[in-house]
Amino acid sequence: MSDISEEFLLKPLHQRRALIAGELAANAASELLRFHREGPEGFSAFGDPEPVALLAEALLHTARIEAASFPQTDTLNAAYVSAVGQLAAACANFLADQCPTVEIDDEGDDAEAAANG
Repeated sequence: MSDISEEFLLKPLHQRRALIAGELAANAASELLRFHREGPEGFSAFGDPEPVALLAEALLHTARIEAASFPQTDTLNAAYVSAVGQLAAACANFLADQCPTVEIDDEGDDAEAAANG
């Protein structure tokens, strides 16, 4: 039997987000490696979608997992979760403002909502 509390076990939503984040990060890494080998692609350094957008979305999903899963047992942990929520909110805002074609789920977490005010 596990010593891990039920609230910290992997949830299906976290599994889905982890898979999405991993795929996005891998695609960004692939484009960065392509750029290293071949140089700029046309008028832009990178192909489309650009690695920044892919990494921002991957970071958004990762931050949402971490904020929802991290135990808030003391002030230090609560501050960390709040900072991760701010990071997720910044990624979501960047994607909404700069990458309007990127569709992200709006299932943000409490820490992210608090960071957005």
